[in-house]
Amino acid sequence: LMNGQSLPKKAVAITFDDGYESIYKTAFPLLKKYQFPFSVFVSTQPINQQFGAMMSWQNLKEMAESGATIFNHTVSHAHLLELNDEQLQMEISKAQSEINDNLGETPAVFAYPFGEYNRDIANKLKQQGYFALAQYSGPASQYSDPQALPRFSMSGNYAQMDQFTLKVNTLPMPIIEQQEYEPVFDSPSQKFVLEFSKRPDYASQINCFYSGNRLEQLSWNDKQLRIHLPKAPNEGRSRINCTAPAGKGRFYWHSLPIFTTPKSGKWPD
Repeated sequence: LMNGQSLPKKAVAITFDDGYESIYKTAFPLLKKYQFPFSVFVSTQPINQQFGAMMSWQNLKEMAESGATIFNHTVSHAHLLELNDEQLQMEISKAQSEINDNLGETPAVFAYPFGEYNRDIANKLKQQGYFALAQYSGPASQYSDPQALPRFSMSGNYAQMDQFTLKVNTLPMPIIEQQEYEPVFDSPSQKFVLEFSKRPDYASQINCFYSGNRLEQLSWNDKQLRIHLPKAPNEGRSRINCTAPAGKGRFYWHSLPIFTTPKSGKWPD
């Protein structure tokens, strides 16, 4: 995908975060039955300390032997935006070493705890050869940031099958500046820009949403879609979702993560 090669028309990656025991007891038997490959991103400390409701290394080994891939989700599931460089490196490298020691050599793929990252963290992962997955919604494409790949949530309020059908049929928008995008804002920002490789034919049909509300202030300047929020985002994590109809019940979809630094410096769980 990153080399510009085409994927099959129906290509889906199934991922789980954290390593809860329910993955092993409930999801694994079904995925094994239907021969669906999947990945689990684990934080190693809860597994090492045998926290309740978490899988064991033996559970993970059994899944890995049946085709699952176990990836890096840090040691302690920390808020990475609160860490210094030394702490960040320890969370990444120690977790990778423990996964490799327990399950064999594993590719360098990482998922951000809470989906939180900034450009500096993404660049550090890039320098170490990692692909990384975030938590803002959207289909991955050749335009995606390899160190902040989007994923659709299918848990909690997002676990309805009609939503699943909608999400796996989405198409990416050709938005090109994602590898330079800085998602962290030290002071609240209300203005955002999406840069397209070219102005799409469906430009007039794009709608953007924030906190479930349709945004009225959208404007085009050549290949740039300018978005203005009616008020500054709250502290913590939020995002803008933009969609446009693609025909036959499908939608183009792109999300923009927004991390507004809390005044306390402590990010919410």
